[in-house]
Amino acid sequence: MTKYKLIKEYPGSPKLGFEISERYCATIKEGNFLTPSPISWVDVINNPEFWQKIEEKDYEILSVICNQNYNDLRKGEIITKQENGQYMGKNILTWEKEDVIIKMKHWSIHSVKRLSDGEIFTIGDIINISDYRHNIIIKNFKINSLNQIFIVYSDGNEDCTVILKNIQHFKQKLFTTEDGVDIIDKVPIYYVINIPEKGLVKGSTIAEEFNNLAFLYKGAKFFSNSKSAQEYIYQNKPRFSFKDIENSYLKAAPITSCLYKEFINNLEKYCL
Repeated sequence: MTKYKLIKEYPGSPKLGFEISERYCATIKEGNFLTPSPISWVDVINNPEFWQKIEEKDYEILSVICNQNYNDLRKGEIITKQENGQYMGKNILTWEKEDVIIKMKHWSIHSVKRLSDGEIFTIGDIINISDYRHNIIIKNFKINSLNQIFIVYSDGNEDCTVILKNIQHFKQKLFTTEDGVDIIDKVPIYYVINIPEKGLVKGSTIAEEFNNLAFLYKGAKFFSNSKSAQEYIYQNKPRFSFKDIENSYLKAAPITSCLYKEFINNLEKYCL
């Protein structure tokens, strides 16, 4: 739902700070009643220099941290949001809601949830900024006049900001599969192991089990998808005898005894 806020008054306009949304442009809420709006949506469209678009909120503040000693509070104490909207800590329960508590000077945002995907970010987390900055540490959070939240991080001696929607958690690479894919999360993987009397066998698990399987089955091969694992088995599982290969090769391209002997020697060298 598109919403705008009046940032500069003009003749016939409502008071500074007035908000209007496209869906409810005909009425405004005053207390428990809806009254006719003093302006129409057309007024907003025709006077863009007086109106500022309000971005939809895409975050929830999960916890705040005390940034200074204040009455019975001590610097560093953290309170977290409860189901009823109150924030509670070890020694304190406050009735204040999110929009009020973040305006109190002795509280700073400690962690937030991005509503679009449920990702949670906390002070001290290591993040990436899109695809151009990596291994950035969250220093604190900041909310602007449009109700957008920004991450604050240090770049040398300077503090910089980036909007919440443009960051991702930094994820350490766990390993690289045989088919060249870097695994960085708890995703399904496929493996091929050599079991006596059965030969090469394919299986699947999750990336977290990589170290356990690599320890249990020396020489295990790991792949990002089932097709690559099956292709490895096809290329490496013994299926033919020397006689099978000889018959097939001679039928396809008759060769002299000298070349055939060289062919057999190479075959023994690489396959035995």
